[in-house]
Amino acid sequence: MTKIPLLVTHDGSVDEFASIALLCGSDFLANYDLQGIVVINGDTLGVPAYWCTKRILNMCGQGHVPVGLSAARAVNGFPWAYRQFPLILNTLPALPEMPGLEDADIVDGDHLLADIMTNAEEGALAVLNLGGLTPFAQVAGDLNMWSKVKCMYWMGGVIGDTVPGNIDPGIVPGAPEHSEWNVFFDPGAVQTVYNEMLPAPIYQFPLNVTNDYPNSAEWVRSSLNPSANAGHRVVNFLANAYAAVVPQGGASLWDVVTTIGLMNTGSSAGVTFFGYEAHDVHVGTQYGPNEGRIITSTSGGGRRINVATKNAPVETVHGYALGQWESIPNFEG
Repeated sequence: MTKIPLLVTHDGSVDEFASIALLCGSDFLANYDLQGIVVINGDTLGVPAYWCTKRILNMCGQGHVPVGLSAARAVNGFPWAYRQFPLILNTLPALPEMPGLEDADIVDGDHLLADIMTNAEEGALAVLNLGGLTPFAQVAGDLNMWSKVKCMYWMGGVIGDTVPGNIDPGIVPGAPEHSEWNVFFDPGAVQTVYNEMLPAPIYQFPLNVTNDYPNSAEWVRSSLNPSANAGHRVVNFLANAYAAVVPQGGASLWDVVTTIGLMNTGSSAGVTFFGYEAHDVHVGTQYGPNEGRIITSTSGGGRRINVATKNAPVETVHGYALGQWESIPNFEG
């Protein structure tokens, strides 16, 4: 079977790092050829997130996968209070060291992204975006290489008025009520992708569905910890990593859920994890109550996207993620 080439961007918090490990699981390695990972200075500190990404790949036996750090900056930057976790994770003893890593040159992520897109065949490249769309929009737009994309999976947004956004008004005064951070990061980049990346389908995972799959202390204790204690090195690291964010409250498997979307109907579990509903949408790009809001058109027009909906029970998604992490051997590198 021919593997699908895959490009990943992420902004380096705990759930994104868990997604990188997930991509090293048996099902994903059998179906996707991971071409490279671009780190965004978003919900993170870029340099330690870059180091952490490389160390996770090395721990999972995929240290050959190229990693780069984008120079892109947010229109609406994440608060500094959110951005500590790569520093925490890089000090966990469960994450094996890579001697000399922090002395090596950091790879330019925008050049890496451009190289991957340039070398991709027409309509062949799957894209998994787990953060803001700025680097992808800028590079694909500058090179006019939208036609290289086969499909895009993206964690972002809120659909409709029944689910609140996650921009904390206590931290961001005047925060839009129905915006989500990966859209609010750079609403114009999102609209650019909607406008230009045609006809490749977009599979979007908004808070409407990702909020239904929680990261909780109960899950860490009942599932991750036993596997960690049984000697699974990757799960040991992830158990420690998720434990660091459990006190936040309201944390969900936003990015892990989206990553599992890549295997929605092709998993060894034989499960269709998510359904999809078609929506025609555009993005609020102007400052004010609609900035970063995904606005559904009721009269036609807009960009057609496939919005994920919940299908599989929480326990099934939790179990599948754990099974994929457990499938990664304890590499010594």
